[in-house]
Amino acid sequence: MNNSTNCSSEKDWDELLKNIENAKKIGSPWEAYNFTLTNNNTKNKVASSFYIEHFFMAGILEAFLINERLDFKDLNKAIFEYVPNDFIHDIPANISQIVILKMVRLGYIEATKNENSILPIFNITKLGIETLQQQTFQNLSATSFFNYQTHLFSVQSQLLNRRSFKINVLAMSVAILSVILTIITMLREC
Repeated sequence: MNNSTNCSSEKDWDELLKNIENAKKIGSPWEAYNFTLTNNNTKNKVASSFYIEHFFMAGILEAFLINERLDFKDLNKAIFEYVPNDFIHDIPANISQIVILKMVRLGYIEATKNENSILPIFNITKLGIETLQQQTFQNLSATSFFNYQTHLFSVQSQLLNRRSFKINVLAMSVAILSVILTIITMLREC
């Protein structure tokens, strides 16, 4: 071997050792994944929550068709007149507040102080108007609803498929048993 190869190998070796020492100082790259999961989501919960959230977002923007400024009470009233009855009875009451807050944070609506009340006045923003014009949340709501219904249909189909398989196995077992009994009966007669 020539000396340049040895020097290069020694430099590479030294650099590798330095990198190993630096990595030890930094700690494990897996530390970012060292946590306990508290996620209780199921496919059904996720599909349902997307549908509900998008429907509420569509309802919030639709409420501003009546008036560009709404107080909290009027906004909630408009939302709950827009959403289906089963939403009102089947979902937590604070969902509307969570979705309103999310829409404020995302810039679709803005909250301003109300001098006559502790509750804010809500205004639709330019982004909110453009989103309403494009029917974005209405389309997302319809798509989420279709996906949720498809998910429910898929779950029901899987259950039906399992039941059908079990019935087919049982029918095959009865048929095989019947053939065996027929053969035994024929052999006894001989």
